[in-house]
Amino acid sequence: MATALSFRNDITFIDFLMHNICSKGREYFTKLKTSEMKSTFVIILLLIFSSNVFAQTNPRLNLNEKSLGFGNKGNSKEHSGDIVAAKTKDFTFTINPYLWLAGVGGSVGVPGLIEEGYPSYVEFNKSFSDLAGSLKFALMVAGKFKYKKVSLLYDVDYMNLKGFDATVPDGYGIASANPSFKQLTTDLALAYSVGTGSKNVSLDVYGGTRIWSLDAEITFNETNGTQVMKSKKNSWVDPVIGFQADFVLSKKWYSYVKTDFGGFGVNSDWTYMLIGGFGYMFSPKWNTSAGLKYLGVSFDKEKTVWKVNEVGLLLSLGYIY
Repeated sequence: MATALSFRNDITFIDFLMHNICSKGREYFTKLKTSEMKSTFVIILLLIFSSNVFAQTNPRLNLNEKSLGFGNKGNSKEHSGDIVAAKTKDFTFTINPYLWLAGVGGSVGVPGLIEEGYPSYVEFNKSFSDLAGSLKFALMVAGKFKYKKVSLLYDVDYMNLKGFDATVPDGYGIASANPSFKQLTTDLALAYSVGTGSKNVSLDVYGGTRIWSLDAEITFNETNGTQVMKSKKNSWVDPVIGFQADFVLSKKWYSYVKTDFGGFGVNSDWTYMLIGGFGYMFSPKWNTSAGLKYLGVSFDKEKTVWKVNEVGLLLSLGYIY
């Protein structure tokens, strides 16, 4: 006997699908290493870009003055079951505090190691669950200030990880190594909204800077019981260029993707950022979203090494004015 899914008039298939996706993924993502997370990210992006097709072919939806932190959908109101345009404001701003359950993998090195007979860097590859006990503090917030078609985008994230395990090459007489770091990353960019030919799709292109502030420390535990600690503070600025796209899926659901590339050898050899996910509007001014964020960098100057990939589940709460 064939069966069929049925929904109340106010619940669409998108509502049903997104509820199930968001409710089952949290535990899975927190256990993935950075290499495993990248493969998962590809699948998420395919879902997001396929939603673009749905957004462009659904005539009932409308995108009005959408202003994104992580997919903040802009002002709209419902009338007779449809979304109709609200009064457009010249100026809007959004704020999105978010939780980033990031795994971290790569290599870190500080000056003075080789001169004293230590390896120039140590390597690590940790999931978020591996690092949970080492996380001392974290703070993340993103959003934008928008005037007509021009926006100022911002994304600030800070994390303090203390004394996790790392891999040390053989032959140095070292039993183990424990790196720690405090990383503050501040993204600031000017964006311009370009036409897409669809009321349900918005696109911004942007250029700006990624400002890094790093306080790195490595403690070496030698086989004879001696402990040696080396540390270094660095700050640098990388230019970045990128784009941000948002897609309306239904009256409540939307998807988003934001990506940029930079560095270009100015300070870092390269830096890359990618964010993608799905969001839900539970009022005209408030929304929540879930997705993935990847941030990578390759910095190697003045014997400081910071070649790191950070990737993990992102959960945000957004407000739009």
